[in-house]
Amino acid sequence: MAALVAMLPFAALARGIYLAVRDGDGANHSAGVFLSLLALLLGSLFFLYSVRYYLATLLMLTSSLVLSTTDGNGTGHASGGGRAHGLMRFVRRRNGNGNGHGNGNGNGNGNGHFDLGREPFVSIHIASYNEKRVIGRLLEACAALEYGNFEVVVVDDSIDETKSIIDAWRSRTRFKVIHRPKRDGFKGGALEMALLHTDPSAEFVIVWDADVLPFPDSIQTFLPHFYRTDGSGQNAGVHVPRLEVAAVQSYQWHVLN
Repeated sequence: MAALVAMLPFAALARGIYLAVRDGDGANHSAGVFLSLLALLLGSLFFLYSVRYYLATLLMLTSSLVLSTTDGNGTGHASGGGRAHGLMRFVRRRNGNGNGHGNGNGNGNGNGHFDLGREPFVSIHIASYNEKRVIGRLLEACAALEYGNFEVVVVDDSIDETKSIIDAWRSRTRFKVIHRPKRDGFKGGALEMALLHTDPSAEFVIVWDADVLPFPDSIQTFLPHFYRTDGSGQNAGVHVPRLEVAAVQSYQWHVLN
């Protein structure tokens, strides 16, 4: 169906070429037809390029809804009513439902998170450059995180008012503010600087762009992906690291700018 929709402009283009060849009027008319067909061709190419975003969004929505209906059964792991994925997380936040979440990896205790028995130290890294319109709300969101063991390292290269906004957080608990006089390495260089100022006890690092607006439970949402439940029988129910997982990337659904 999607391929059929994408081919519609090209069908109109082919019909136009056929009619132009069949009628074969004068030179002036032919030039006008040629320019019209050229415009239609360029428009068709643009349409073909843009339609993929709509198809990708539709695929993401469909997969999110389908995944939300799985029962979450897994051999030797926790089982439940299916841990919410994708858009269903938003439904869960709004109506409070979250019955028996389990995804085959043993993650789940009814609220989309799991109980590790402790809170691993998490270091949040933010590279900022002239982000005066958005950096404040990100720092406020970080301060509102519902997690007890984390720090925020902000490395700023700004040449505008962003610097003064960030400096206001310098005295806040958990926050580290570093200003770089030069943009050596750009964003990568800033994140490398953040690593140098990271607390040695940090077990995980989260990198957020300045225009991100995290949920209060964002850290709890990320952590389960790095663990699995030991289903060996001797240590059933114990969460152990998943050594094959080194990084997790989250899709940003809401657009703020």
